[in-house]
Amino acid sequence: MLGMALLRDAPITVVARTLELALPALDGIHTVASSALTQARGRLGDEPMEWLFLRSSEQWATANADKDRWRDLALYAVDGSTLRVADSVENRDQFGSAKTGPHQGGRHERVGGYPLMRIVVLMAPGSHLLATAACGPYGTDERGYTRSLWGSVPDR
Repeated sequence: MLGMALLRDAPITVVARTLELALPALDGIHTVASSALTQARGRLGDEPMEWLFLRSSEQWATANADKDRWRDLALYAVDGSTLRVADSVENRDQFGSAKTGPHQGGRHERVGGYPLMRIVVLMAPGSHLLATAACGPYGTDERGYTRSLWGSVPDR
């Protein structure tokens, strides 16, 4: 997972080759199918990735914000955006989507082409390293997610 994060612009096959990932083989050739990495990521689940994000963000973003002080205050910024998520019934139910206006000649609103997730992040503005993030349904205003981030801002 770390390799995929560090080499995020590379195809999974390049990541596997770069990290020399291999599984034992009966014929003596040690390889790993790229699909095995994707399946392993699915089995890993969210908790280890959340733990890794929180620990690394605590260290890196806090250190960067602390380094760029203004009047002895660490600098942080808040920014929000929307992300497309996979188009599934579950994601539409969980996140919702944008409304695109009425059908031609009709009164009913049309639903966007894919579900959207709203995300708001607290970051060190000098490096853009994320300290924490809040995300959820598209229909919730960014300010609602922002309120949940204030507790993560350290003193001073």
